[in-house]
Amino acid sequence: MPELIKGLAESLTDLIEQHHVPGAVLAVAQGDRCQIVHGGVANLNSGLPVTADTLFQIGSITKLYTATLAMQMVDKGLLQLDQPVVDILPDFRLNNKDASDQITLAHLLSHTSGMDGDLHIDAGRGDDRFARFVAGMADAPSVLPFTAPDGAPFSYANAAFVVVARMIEQVSGLGWDKALRTFLIRGLGTKSFSTLPEQAMRYATTIGHLGTSAETMMVSPVAFLSPANAAAGSYPMARAEDVVSFARMHLALGVGSDGTRLLSEASAREMQKVRVACPADLRVEALGLGFMKWSWGTSGWAQNPDIWGHDGATIGQASWLRVHEPSGTIFVLLTNGGDGKGMVRKLLNHVFPPLCGVAPPPPLQPDPHCTPDLSALCGTYGKSSETLTVTATEGALEVTHVPAPGFALLAPGEPLRLVPVREDLFMTQKPGQSEPATYHFLKLDGDTRPSVLHTNVQAYRRQDG
Repeated sequence: MPELIKGLAESLTDLIEQHHVPGAVLAVAQGDRCQIVHGGVANLNSGLPVTADTLFQIGSITKLYTATLAMQMVDKGLLQLDQPVVDILPDFRLNNKDASDQITLAHLLSHTSGMDGDLHIDAGRGDDRFARFVAGMADAPSVLPFTAPDGAPFSYANAAFVVVARMIEQVSGLGWDKALRTFLIRGLGTKSFSTLPEQAMRYATTIGHLGTSAETMMVSPVAFLSPANAAAGSYPMARAEDVVSFARMHLALGVGSDGTRLLSEASAREMQKVRVACPADLRVEALGLGFMKWSWGTSGWAQNPDIWGHDGATIGQASWLRVHEPSGTIFVLLTNGGDGKGMVRKLLNHVFPPLCGVAPPPPLQPDPHCTPDLSALCGTYGKSSETLTVTATEGALEVTHVPAPGFALLAPGEPLRLVPVREDLFMTQKPGQSEPATYHFLKLDGDTRPSVLHTNVQAYRRQDG
């Protein structure tokens, strides 16, 4: 089959070295053509090479699978998007009872529930792990105020998808793992897609790596995140080609490669409909049900963004899915450590312009003439996984991430110097990462100073009054 992009394998090999990525596989598909290139190793300790069939942890791309499974339950009449969660799970509770009673499936899938998205609940590994997690959410704090019917402002919530998984279990009579395989994975024909380590062991698999350079890169001492977060992305592993098959089904509005309808056209369109417009210059422009959306300057996101997909990150592994709907172009990159964010930007710019005539916007640039009111921004912002302390030092802002117990592997160390892009938006360069990280200071209705700090698509609520 002819190559879609000439020299793509060589480009990937070069970028693996430049960005200290132990191993990666990239799939680019358009129509019935699919080009897969790969390089590096699956595990620095074993030296096992990455191939097209190597399984990587796909992280939060899993949320698209869980959202699709939930919409299959909607098609069956077992769930409704605007039905309160408590109708299905009567014991579902957060610390805000009014919000608990009004949060719907649509709020969970569009990250507008207002709940703290990174709750640390030890729910074990058994088949009852989602039930135990949801039970452990009783009196869990929210990070954003909830107002029906629109819900809360956008804040990425892993915990929301655990609740969705439990709703699926309740109405289907099957555990999430079995329901996903029964209703979706079998229909897609992607047998290697694995929700449990014992399933993945049938294939060659990767392990995550930690470190910021070739000299410091090491195999992660923790292979997986919490099993109770599997429906949000902590466990599933897949080949790049598996994710391509999933994306093709959504491009075909619910029809699998063999012609089998897995999702109604109405539900497939509903998932793509813009539900949330995000703050300007956030990493995501808009959200549907599960899907993240971007315009890349093509059609204007308020109407219908042309680019959709999702990112994923676990311990030392990261993944990206991007789909350009008008041309039917699919991009899947799976990595197991290093500066994947810098690598993916270069690959997106290498693939999309020649195939689609579009490209992601350039990185944000600091404004040396911007003089924001630093005193209004300083303070402590937090959620269950970590606290961010923002201080003014020598006329500039610094932010310190302090992880909660159980999250130390994910948190940066030394204070980070923030430089302004505009009065409410700052950026910084984290060690070992070539792509800037952004910090948005946001005001809610009635605020005289920012009460929310938004970074890495998650909201942190001011804690110092």
